[in-house]
Amino acid sequence: MNVEEQRKKMDMKDYVHGGDRYGREIELDYSININPLGMPEESRQAAIKAILLSDCYPDPYCRDLIQGIRDFEGTTDQTEILTGNGAAELIYALCRAVPAGRALLTAPSFQEYENALEAADHSCEFLYLKEENDFILPLQELLLKITEETSLVFLCNPGNPTGTVTGKAELVRLAERCEETKTFLCVDECFLPFLPGEPALSMKGETVRFPHLAVLRAFTKVYGMPGLRLGYLMTGNRELAGRLKEKLPPWNVSLPAQLAGAAALKAEGYLEKTRELIRGEKEKLVSLLLETVADRVYPGSANFLLFHGREGLKEALLDRKILIRDCSNFKGLSRGYYRICIRTQEENERLKEILYSLAGKEAGK
Repeated sequence: MNVEEQRKKMDMKDYVHGGDRYGREIELDYSININPLGMPEESRQAAIKAILLSDCYPDPYCRDLIQGIRDFEGTTDQTEILTGNGAAELIYALCRAVPAGRALLTAPSFQEYENALEAADHSCEFLYLKEENDFILPLQELLLKITEETSLVFLCNPGNPTGTVTGKAELVRLAERCEETKTFLCVDECFLPFLPGEPALSMKGETVRFPHLAVLRAFTKVYGMPGLRLGYLMTGNRELAGRLKEKLPPWNVSLPAQLAGAAALKAEGYLEKTRELIRGEKEKLVSLLLETVADRVYPGSANFLLFHGREGLKEALLDRKILIRDCSNFKGLSRGYYRICIRTQEENERLKEILYSLAGKEAGK
């Protein structure tokens, strides 16, 4: 049975995202790709302040937050910015705003693209990324699949769960092709701020040039606030922005999320410290995995690693109160694939002891 046949046999109700620690006794959660530094203290205090103000409705237009995003991203008034209850809400709204047709996705990738597309009556076509090519995007193959019948293309950059990065020149060529066919393109950059060279890779400055382009970002991952739910979408297409607003409910972003998000954008040195931590710990984690439980770790640029190891590893770690992401329910992957995030040095030292124990080795030997 090949990977796709295995995938079709799986019931989607069994699909579970990372971070599902409820009902379990978890001491170390390596399943979610959020900032190991946690929420900035400025954001935490802003959220607490917002609780005390919660006898009032939040700003339905998120004016202060959107201005903060505009200043932070350096976008002009020609770029529309829409905020959502997490990036997921904006993904679902975008799929409803674009007329239903045949959408194009890469696999493996974030499952909510497919879920949102199917909920909005789009059909889905997949371009499978190849393990022997380290899951790198084959741009020419993707371009050939985009036709006038293609309604919407989602591309996660860096990819999730692969961590692979698509270069700016390739993204521009993809956007050009989508303009030729009048296909909407959503570039999901939720993990891009973790990369030191992030500005040179982002498509946020291309939204006016390419009217069919939408760029998606979130506070969830990079600012460590998944419980507050906050994301935003940038587009230079006012008509698309208007349709998106029609699909979003009023007051969809809570006051704690608005204030915490605005504060996060002003947290001095936070992103620099984050990138430095990830750069230092990532190399060590790659070596640790290869020495203990992985037969292959795939090269990626994000704040997490995709690796292949023995079946049953997730359960073995759960017995030791550690949660990692089993990737066997990603379309295009099979059993034995796992994703693990980068955490602090102290947490990684605890993980090291447990992985050496699982491998029957003594840590440091």
